[in-house]
Amino acid sequence: MERLVTDMTETEILFDLLEKGISPAHAVSACEKRLTDAGFEVVDYGMAWNLKAGGKYVINHHETTLFAFTLPQNWSDREPAIRIAAAHTDFPCLRIKPSCDIQTNGYAQVNVEVYGGAILNTWLDRPLGVAGRVAVRSGDVFTPKVVTFQSEKNLMTIPNLAIHMNREVNKGVELNKQTELLPICGLSDDADYFLDFLAKELAVKKEDMVELHVKDDGGGMPEDVLEKINRSLQEPICDYSEKSYNVYGLKNVQDRIQIAYGKNYKIRIETEEDCGTEVIVTIPYEEEHK
Repeated sequence: MERLVTDMTETEILFDLLEKGISPAHAVSACEKRLTDAGFEVVDYGMAWNLKAGGKYVINHHETTLFAFTLPQNWSDREPAIRIAAAHTDFPCLRIKPSCDIQTNGYAQVNVEVYGGAILNTWLDRPLGVAGRVAVRSGDVFTPKVVTFQSEKNLMTIPNLAIHMNREVNKGVELNKQTELLPICGLSDDADYFLDFLAKELAVKKEDMVELHVKDDGGGMPEDVLEKINRSLQEPICDYSEKSYNVYGLKNVQDRIQIAYGKNYKIRIETEEDCGTEVIVTIPYEEEHK
């Protein structure tokens, strides 16, 4: 029987969250349980709120964000007062891209992007598991089924080169995020090695997601420019601040996609200098559009 958070010491609570919060979605779920164990009532955007003085409430926003609040015993909506505390539910990680499978010289690799301020070298030569959310087709195109996944064992690794292939490694090496941080998950020429595995684990069809690819054969763009563009696309919906790096058109399209389908659907850009740029749009799969 799982222990209630209210029965744990502060140290046990910390280690419990570290063990369970292996992705932003898992962290939100663990924190929501901690709040409900402490007597917080779950409320939802889609229902009427019957707020009461002295009440404690929590909102789970798309399984990525929590809003929790309490009302004082002498609360009145005529004299509102508010105090706010905030914290991250996300953390640096290697985020798996929707077009996830890469084959290189007989090795099956997973295409990832660095999320947040990761210390890249710490990801090398260690067993890596997979955790997070997968959005798949449902009966309603506007509400895809979102499945939370956690691998039961480690699945991949990012190996260092042997020292005789890089004698300068102990002097420090700057890793290329696009090419040198792709985990190896097996020996295979299967074009969908990891996607097949994930679909089998989730008992869904891998075709339940649709991606539109637009690619040119131009000069590509520098990595720092790509990072700024992708960072701008990660800004909140309808945030067209000076940080948006002049990608208003792309961001407008992505905002419309996410308003219609949810935040799991987005625009992604991949580029390589002198080899061109590819824009990838992910939307739900609909049977009648096959």
